[in-house]
Amino acid sequence: MARSGVPDISEKALRVGIGLAEIVAMISVFLGMVLIFSRDIEISSAKKVLTGTGIGYLFLIAGVIKHVIDFQDIPEQAPPIPSIVIIVLLAVWTFYVALVKKDSSE
Repeated sequence: MARSGVPDISEKALRVGIGLAEIVAMISVFLGMVLIFSRDIEISSAKKVLTGTGIGYLFLIAGVIKHVIDFQDIPEQAPPIPSIVIIVLLAVWTFYVALVKKDSSE
Protein backbone atom coordinates (compact mmCIF):
# COMPACT_ATOMS: atom_id res chain seq x y z
CA MET A 1 0.00 0.00 0.00
CA ALA A 2 1.46 3.38 -1.00
CA ARG A 3 2.21 5.70 1.87
CA SER A 4 2.43 9.15 0.37
CA GLY A 5 2.93 12.03 2.80
CA VAL A 6 4.23 10.20 5.90
CA PRO A 7 6.80 7.58 4.85
CA ASP A 8 7.39 6.08 8.31
CA ILE A 9 3.75 5.49 9.28
CA SER A 10 2.87 2.03 10.54
CA GLU A 11 0.30 -0.15 8.83
CA LYS A 12 -1.94 0.01 11.92
CA ALA A 13 -1.82 3.82 12.07
CA LEU A 14 -2.56 4.02 8.36
CA ARG A 15 -5.63 1.79 8.77
CA VAL A 16 -6.87 3.95 11.66
CA GLY A 17 -6.47 7.06 9.53
CA ILE A 18 -8.30 5.49 6.61
CA GLY A 19 -11.12 4.39 8.91
CA LEU A 20 -11.51 7.87 10.38
CA ALA A 21 -11.52 9.43 6.92
CA GLU A 22 -14.26 7.03 5.85
CA ILE A 23 -16.35 7.95 8.91
CA VAL A 24 -15.97 11.65 8.11
CA ALA A 25 -17.03 10.99 4.52
CA MET A 26 -20.13 9.09 5.67
CA ILE A 27 -21.09 11.93 8.04
CA SER A 28 -20.67 14.41 5.19
CA VAL A 29 -22.96 12.34 2.96
CA PHE A 30 -25.47 12.12 5.82
CA LEU A 31 -25.47 15.91 6.28
CA GLY A 32 -25.80 16.43 2.53
CA MET A 33 -28.80 14.09 2.38
CA VAL A 34 -30.50 15.87 5.31
CA LEU A 35 -30.01 19.22 3.59
CA ILE A 36 -31.21 17.93 0.20
CA PHE A 37 -34.35 16.40 1.68
CA SER A 38 -34.99 19.62 3.65
CA ARG A 39 -35.30 21.71 0.49
CA ASP A 40 -39.11 21.55 0.34
CA ILE A 41 -39.90 22.42 3.96
CA GLU A 42 -41.47 25.68 5.16
CA ILE A 43 -39.27 28.78 5.12
CA SER A 44 -39.21 29.14 8.93
CA SER A 45 -38.20 25.50 9.35
CA ALA A 46 -35.58 25.80 6.60
CA LYS A 47 -34.07 28.81 8.36
CA LYS A 48 -33.80 26.74 11.56
CA VAL A 49 -32.11 23.90 9.67
CA LEU A 50 -29.68 26.39 8.08
CA THR A 51 -28.95 28.06 11.43
CA GLY A 52 -28.10 24.66 12.91
CA THR A 53 -25.99 23.85 9.88
CA GLY A 54 -24.15 27.17 10.21
CA ILE A 55 -23.42 26.48 13.88
CA GLY A 56 -22.14 23.03 12.88
CA TYR A 57 -19.88 24.65 10.29
CA LEU A 58 -18.50 26.98 13.00
CA PHE A 59 -17.51 23.94 15.06
CA LEU A 60 -15.99 22.39 11.94
CA ILE A 61 -13.98 25.55 11.24
CA ALA A 62 -12.77 25.63 14.86
CA GLY A 63 -11.71 21.98 14.60
CA VAL A 64 -9.88 22.58 11.33
CA ILE A 65 -8.05 25.59 12.78
CA LYS A 66 -7.06 23.56 15.87
CA HIS A 67 -5.90 20.75 13.58
CA VAL A 68 -3.78 23.15 11.51
CA ILE A 69 -2.20 24.63 14.66
CA ASP A 70 -1.57 21.26 16.35
CA PHE A 71 0.08 19.72 13.29
CA GLN A 72 2.28 22.57 12.08
CA ASP A 73 5.29 20.27 12.27
CA ILE A 74 3.59 17.73 9.95
CA PRO A 75 2.40 19.71 6.92
CA GLU A 76 1.02 16.54 5.32
CA GLN A 77 -1.64 16.47 8.04
CA ALA A 78 -2.91 19.98 7.32
CA PRO A 79 -6.19 20.21 5.45
CA PRO A 80 -5.89 21.71 1.98
CA ILE A 81 -6.51 25.46 1.79
CA PRO A 82 -9.34 25.13 -0.79
CA SER A 83 -11.31 22.93 1.61
CA ILE A 84 -10.96 25.49 4.40
CA VAL A 85 -12.13 28.27 2.06
CA ILE A 86 -15.13 26.17 0.97
CA ILE A 87 -16.15 25.45 4.57
CA VAL A 88 -15.92 29.14 5.52
CA LEU A 89 -17.95 30.15 2.45
CA LEU A 90 -20.61 27.55 3.25
CA ALA A 91 -20.83 28.80 6.85
CA VAL A 92 -21.21 32.41 5.71
CA TRP A 93 -23.80 31.41 3.11
CA THR A 94 -25.90 29.36 5.55
CA PHE A 95 -25.96 32.17 8.11
CA TYR A 96 -26.76 34.75 5.42
CA VAL A 97 -29.71 32.76 4.12
CA ALA A 98 -30.92 31.79 7.62
CA LEU A 99 -30.57 35.15 9.35
CA VAL A 100 -30.40 37.96 6.77
CA LYS A 101 -32.15 36.92 3.57
CA LYS A 102 -35.85 37.72 3.45
CA ASP A 103 -38.41 35.31 2.04
CA SER A 104 -39.10 36.26 -1.58
CA SER A 105 -42.80 35.42 -1.19
CA GLU A 106 -43.31 38.06 1.53
